Amino acid sequence: MMIYRILFILLFFLNTSFVPSQEKSYDSSSNMILWSSSRKLTWDDFQGPPKSFRGNTIAETHGRILLESTAIDNGIPKLTVKCFFLKNKSWTIVNDKETLQHEQLHFDLYEFYTRNIRRAFKMLNQQGVTDFKEYKKVFNYYTKENDKMNQKYDQEVYDNLEKQYEWSQRISSALKKTQHFELR
Repeated sequence: MMIYRILFILLFFLNTSFVPSQEKSYDSSSNMILWSSSRKLTWDDFQGPPKSFRGNTIAETHGRILLESTAIDNGIPKLTVKCFFLKNKSWTIVNDKETLQHEQLHFDLYEFYTRNIRRAFKMLNQQGVTDFKEYKKVFNYYTKENDKMNQKYDQEVYDNLEKQYEWSQRISSALKKTQHFELR
Protein backbone atom coordinates (compact mmCIF):
# COMPACT_ATOMS: atom_id res chain seq x y z
CA MET A 1 0.00 0.00 0.00
CA MET A 2 2.85 2.41 0.83
CA ILE A 3 4.55 1.73 -2.54
CA TYR A 4 1.23 2.42 -4.28
CA ARG A 5 0.93 5.73 -2.46
CA ILE A 6 4.51 6.75 -3.30
CA LEU A 7 3.95 5.83 -6.95
CA PHE A 8 0.77 7.91 -6.96
CA ILE A 9 2.61 10.90 -5.51
CA LEU A 10 5.31 10.55 -8.14
CA LEU A 11 2.80 10.32 -11.00
CA PHE A 12 0.86 13.27 -9.61
CA PHE A 13 3.91 15.51 -9.63
CA LEU A 14 5.17 14.33 -13.00
CA ASN A 15 1.92 15.54 -14.54
CA THR A 16 1.66 18.89 -12.74
CA SER A 17 3.89 21.88 -12.32
CA PHE A 18 6.17 21.46 -9.34
CA VAL A 19 8.86 23.71 -7.90
CA PRO A 20 11.19 22.06 -5.39
CA SER A 21 11.89 24.07 -2.26
CA GLN A 22 15.51 24.76 -3.13
CA GLU A 23 14.46 26.54 -6.35
CA LYS A 24 12.16 29.09 -4.76
CA SER A 25 13.49 32.59 -4.83
CA TYR A 26 11.36 35.66 -4.86
CA ASP A 27 13.96 38.42 -4.95
CA SER A 28 14.41 40.68 -7.96
CA SER A 29 16.99 38.35 -9.52
CA SER A 30 14.50 35.50 -9.70
CA ASN A 31 12.59 34.72 -12.85
CA MET A 32 9.38 34.24 -10.85
CA ILE A 33 7.40 36.67 -8.73
CA LEU A 34 5.10 35.22 -6.10
CA TRP A 35 1.69 36.93 -6.18
CA SER A 36 1.24 39.31 -3.26
CA SER A 37 -1.42 41.91 -2.51
CA SER A 38 1.38 44.23 -1.41
CA ARG A 39 3.43 43.95 -4.60
CA LYS A 40 2.06 45.07 -7.94
CA LEU A 41 3.76 44.41 -11.26
CA THR A 42 6.00 47.03 -12.84
CA TRP A 43 7.18 47.26 -16.41
CA ASP A 44 10.64 46.18 -15.22
CA ASP A 45 9.12 42.76 -14.46
CA PHE A 46 8.37 42.17 -18.16
CA GLN A 47 11.74 40.83 -19.28
CA GLY A 48 10.84 38.38 -22.03
CA PRO A 49 11.38 39.06 -25.70
CA PRO A 50 8.25 40.13 -27.60
CA LYS A 51 6.82 37.51 -29.93
CA SER A 52 7.95 37.92 -33.52
CA PHE A 53 4.33 37.61 -34.67
CA ARG A 54 2.14 39.31 -32.12
CA GLY A 55 -0.75 40.74 -34.14
CA ASN A 56 -2.29 43.58 -32.12
CA THR A 57 -0.83 42.36 -28.82
CA ILE A 58 1.32 44.99 -27.11
CA ALA A 59 2.06 43.15 -23.85
CA GLU A 60 1.64 39.66 -22.48
CA THR A 61 1.56 38.29 -18.95
CA HIS A 62 2.65 34.73 -18.30
CA GLY A 63 1.68 33.28 -14.97
CA ARG A 64 1.86 29.85 -13.50
CA ILE A 65 0.00 28.04 -10.76
CA LEU A 66 2.37 25.60 -9.08
CA LEU A 67 2.28 22.93 -6.44
CA GLU A 68 5.39 23.81 -4.50
CA SER A 69 5.45 21.23 -1.76
CA THR A 70 3.47 18.43 -0.24
CA ALA A 71 3.14 16.50 2.96
CA ILE A 72 0.94 13.61 3.97
CA ASP A 73 -0.93 13.65 7.25
CA ASN A 74 -2.67 10.35 8.08
CA GLY A 75 -2.84 9.56 4.37
CA ILE A 76 -4.31 12.95 3.48
CA PRO A 77 -2.18 15.09 1.15
CA LYS A 78 -1.41 18.62 2.32
CA LEU A 79 -0.55 20.55 -0.82
CA THR A 80 0.84 24.08 -1.08
CA VAL A 81 -0.36 25.96 -4.16
CA LYS A 82 1.29 29.20 -5.28
CA CYS A 83 0.78 31.71 -8.06
CA PHE A 84 3.76 33.13 -9.94
CA PHE A 85 4.44 35.72 -12.63
CA LEU A 86 7.10 34.57 -15.11
CA LYS A 87 9.39 37.47 -15.90
CA ASN A 88 11.33 35.89 -18.76
CA LYS A 89 8.14 34.92 -20.64
CA SER A 90 6.17 38.11 -20.03
CA TRP A 91 6.88 40.95 -22.42
CA THR A 92 5.81 44.41 -23.55
CA ILE A 93 6.47 46.92 -26.30
CA VAL A 94 4.78 49.79 -24.41
CA ASN A 95 5.05 51.34 -20.96
CA ASP A 96 1.71 53.06 -20.31
CA LYS A 97 -0.21 52.83 -17.04
CA GLU A 98 -3.44 51.45 -18.54
CA THR A 99 -1.74 48.49 -20.20
CA LEU A 100 0.17 47.71 -17.01
CA GLN A 101 -3.10 47.71 -15.05
CA HIS A 102 -4.58 45.37 -17.66
CA GLU A 103 -1.63 42.99 -17.30
CA GLN A 104 -1.84 43.15 -13.48
CA LEU A 105 -5.45 41.96 -13.75
CA HIS A 106 -4.29 38.91 -15.72
CA PHE A 107 -1.93 38.10 -12.83
CA ASP A 108 -4.77 38.73 -10.36
CA LEU A 109 -6.95 36.24 -12.26
CA TYR A 110 -4.20 33.64 -11.82
CA GLU A 111 -4.27 34.34 -8.09
CA PHE A 112 -8.07 34.06 -7.95
CA TYR A 113 -7.96 30.57 -9.49
CA THR A 114 -5.06 29.63 -7.23
CA ARG A 115 -7.26 30.52 -4.27
CA ASN A 116 -10.06 28.38 -5.70
CA ILE A 117 -7.65 25.45 -5.83
CA ARG A 118 -6.62 26.07 -2.21
CA ARG A 119 -10.27 26.22 -1.16
CA ALA A 120 -11.10 22.99 -3.00
CA PHE A 121 -8.02 21.24 -1.56
CA LYS A 122 -9.07 22.32 1.92
CA MET A 123 -12.52 20.84 1.36
CA LEU A 124 -11.01 17.58 0.12
CA ASN A 125 -8.75 17.53 3.19
CA GLN A 126 -11.73 18.09 5.49
CA GLN A 127 -13.58 15.24 3.78
CA GLY A 128 -10.56 13.00 4.39
CA VAL A 129 -9.91 12.39 0.68
CA THR A 130 -6.66 10.46 0.25
CA ASP A 131 -6.86 9.76 -3.49
CA PHE A 132 -4.41 12.05 -5.32
CA LYS A 133 -6.48 11.71 -8.49
CA GLU A 134 -9.17 13.84 -6.86
CA TYR A 135 -6.67 16.61 -6.10
CA LYS A 136 -5.28 16.42 -9.60
CA LYS A 137 -8.80 16.73 -11.06
CA VAL A 138 -9.35 19.90 -9.03
CA PHE A 139 -5.97 21.32 -10.04
CA ASN A 140 -6.55 20.61 -13.73
CA TYR A 141 -10.10 21.96 -13.66
CA TYR A 142 -9.16 25.31 -12.12
CA THR A 143 -6.06 25.81 -14.25
CA LYS A 144 -8.20 25.27 -17.37
CA GLU A 145 -10.84 27.67 -16.02
CA ASN A 146 -8.07 30.21 -15.43
CA ASP A 147 -6.93 29.92 -19.04
CA LYS A 148 -10.50 30.33 -20.32
CA MET A 149 -11.17 33.33 -18.10
CA ASN A 150 -7.94 35.08 -19.12
CA GLN A 151 -8.92 34.62 -22.78
CA LYS A 152 -12.44 35.90 -22.12
CA TYR A 153 -11.02 38.91 -20.29
CA ASP A 154 -8.88 39.87 -23.28
CA GLN A 155 -11.73 39.34 -25.74
CA GLU A 156 -14.19 41.46 -23.78
CA VAL A 157 -11.95 44.39 -22.88
CA TYR A 158 -10.08 44.82 -26.16
CA ASP A 159 -10.14 48.55 -26.88
CA ASN A 160 -13.07 49.08 -24.47
CA LEU A 161 -12.28 51.15 -21.35
CA GLU A 162 -15.77 50.64 -19.90
CA LYS A 163 -15.40 46.85 -20.05
CA GLN A 164 -11.88 47.16 -18.60
CA TYR A 165 -13.32 49.01 -15.62
CA GLU A 166 -16.06 46.36 -15.17
CA TRP A 167 -13.49 43.58 -15.19
CA SER A 168 -11.29 45.48 -12.77
CA GLN A 169 -14.20 45.71 -10.34
CA ARG A 170 -15.17 42.06 -10.87
CA ILE A 171 -11.64 40.76 -10.26
CA SER A 172 -11.14 43.01 -7.24
CA SER A 173 -14.41 41.74 -5.76
CA ALA A 174 -13.45 38.11 -6.45
CA LEU A 175 -10.12 38.59 -4.67
CA LYS A 176 -11.85 40.16 -1.67
CA LYS A 177 -14.33 37.27 -1.46
CA THR A 178 -11.49 34.76 -1.49
CA GLN A 179 -8.97 36.65 0.65
CA HIS A 180 -9.27 33.94 3.31
CA PHE A 181 -7.41 31.69 0.86
CA GLU A 182 -4.59 34.14 0.17
CA LEU A 183 -1.18 32.62 0.92
CA ARG A 184 0.20 34.00 4.17
